[in-house]
Amino acid sequence: MERRAILALVLVGLGGCKQLLGFDDPTIAPDAEPAADDGYLSGTRLKLKWNDYSGTRQFVSVYDADFDETCQPTVWSDGATYCMPRTGGVSYTDAACTQPIGAKFHQNPCIPQPRFFAAIEALACNEVRRTKLFRSAGLQASVPFYTRNASGGCDGPNPGTSFDEFRLTAEVPTTDLVDLTPTTEAMGRLARRGFHGSDGSRLPFDVYDTTLDTPCALSTSGTCAPTGASPLGFEDASCNLAVAARLTGCPTPKYGARARRPGCPDQTLDFFALGPELDTSSLYQRDSSNVCVGSAQSPGYMYFGQGMAVLPATLARTVDTAPGRQIQRVYFTDAMAKLRTAMLFDTLHGTDCFTVGGRCLPSDASAQTYYTSILCNTAVDVAIVFSGPPACGLPPAPRYAIKSTAGANACEATYEVFPVGAPHPGMVFARSADGLMCSPLSIQGSVVYDLGKPIDASEFATSTVITDP
Repeated sequence: MERRAILALVLVGLGGCKQLLGFDDPTIAPDAEPAADDGYLSGTRLKLKWNDYSGTRQFVSVYDADFDETCQPTVWSDGATYCMPRTGGVSYTDAACTQPIGAKFHQNPCIPQPRFFAAIEALACNEVRRTKLFRSAGLQASVPFYTRNASGGCDGPNPGTSFDEFRLTAEVPTTDLVDLTPTTEAMGRLARRGFHGSDGSRLPFDVYDTTLDTPCALSTSGTCAPTGASPLGFEDASCNLAVAARLTGCPTPKYGARARRPGCPDQTLDFFALGPELDTSSLYQRDSSNVCVGSAQSPGYMYFGQGMAVLPATLARTVDTAPGRQIQRVYFTDAMAKLRTAMLFDTLHGTDCFTVGGRCLPSDASAQTYYTSILCNTAVDVAIVFSGPPACGLPPAPRYAIKSTAGANACEATYEVFPVGAPHPGMVFARSADGLMCSPLSIQGSVVYDLGKPIDASEFATSTVITDP
């Protein structure tokens, strides 16, 4: 029998969004069914945590059983990668930065205080690496403190009044962490890059496009978008020739991106190789009305023009059909690769869903409360959907909208889900923050939809968080 599984990877995609990916991997022991665990593999110390929807499992995080803490792959100053626990930052009580303490902004009481703190060194191009790790020995009275700057100097003092401060124990050596070895496996045009842990675990990383010679991020449309320079305006007064930028002195990026329909909500991107560095004192941007206007360069950046168009890898969407399950996995496949995003599919409601507040909820739009009269005395829940300039046309109407509500436990978010109806026929009004004024809501470039009655929460599948033994 062919040995098959799916290796799931987490990466930071465009916009900073985390995404879950999976791949065929014949080297991992077979599952009871294909892709039952996406190919993640727990080790003797690093254990995988999952959202489980009656057999459909979705990766959540990596748990370090020895430290009783979640951890993630982190590069250290020695160039090695370790699975490092959740940490706060290290500061110092002396002007020479030799007496370390832990310091963290006063935070939401629902978030546990960190039990580890890490010192970092700042490198070029906004890169940082960890240099030391300490355990917390508990809170201490706040005192003024100092921090290391990017040049290695000691800055301060900070009065410390807005921080929780912690005593630290002796340094935790890297030999107490799980060492992670990078691995790369080909899947045709795409390659998976991940880690094998020294405890036998397999952990996520990213996807590499070998044709474009760059990492890429899988979107929910099935495009694996090449990473590269951020869009940063145009070089011509018609806003047709895109410009990309990177910090001066950093490695020259390979690719840039531009919106296919600027100002429109679909956010489809076209990608291009970068042209030569630009030597220009003026750039152009589209303003809120989508008009092309002049814009100054940002100090500290180098700019590149738009070169030849490039085509990203594109994969086809498919949905699992496991019998008896309301929630199914969504995959994107080509001839060689099989990838996953964080998206799931709710067969009862016929829509994609994401894990929100412990349930798989559709997230087409958000519900907000406004008013139907200038007196702000009749509340109405609506969904406001960005449509952009008239030339964009109306986007597809969302099917559902979700609204955050106050639950019995202040630290556990709860949500209501509404079916989305027809466009709202009249104006809506908003109350000022102090409650003294009621004004018409400006919704230019958006469509306001009425909502139906909330759907019973029991219709939406609830996940159980489980940890591998």
